[in-house]
Amino acid sequence: LSSNQLDSLPFELNKLRKLERLTITDNQLVEVASAFELYGLKHLILRNNKITIIPRGVVKLRKLESICVALNDITYLPEELYMLPNLNYLSLFRNKIKSISDKVCNLDKLSYINVLGNQLTNLPECLLTLPNIKIVNAGANNYSSETIKNLYNLNTKKINLFLEKHQNESCFH
Repeated sequence: LSSNQLDSLPFELNKLRKLERLTITDNQLVEVASAFELYGLKHLILRNNKITIIPRGVVKLRKLESICVALNDITYLPEELYMLPNLNYLSLFRNKIKSISDKVCNLDKLSYINVLGNQLTNLPECLLTLPNIKIVNAGANNYSSETIKNLYNLNTKKINLFLEKHQNESCFH
């Protein structure tokens, strides 16, 4: 369903209840709520659309392991995103996100997060202490030099922490 100039999801999509991977990239999607009725999804890739919100229905996707909503127009992350028990990969690069809640630290399985190129001024410190975190790509944001210094000092686990111009823009590491 990629690169088809879609501005809405096909109605028939909801019939695919056992679907585990959905990739809809390079379209014109603004609203994607129906994708959050596919309860068997493990991998959701909605890269390079015109999505402005992640629906609160994301909480229904209990099996979701990875989500990539990079290159969209998202400004806010719903609290429900932080309730996904199996989420280990979260790619939100090049959106318009201004903050990430401390509730991100509820994601015990999270090993990778990419928030490169948003409008962040800080990151939750607890992100650096998640038990499985290995990569935090958070460069090209609006951090002060003091914030960058503080986050590097908090990186005692020696995870791969990128706060400056790291440019990995892939939905997969």
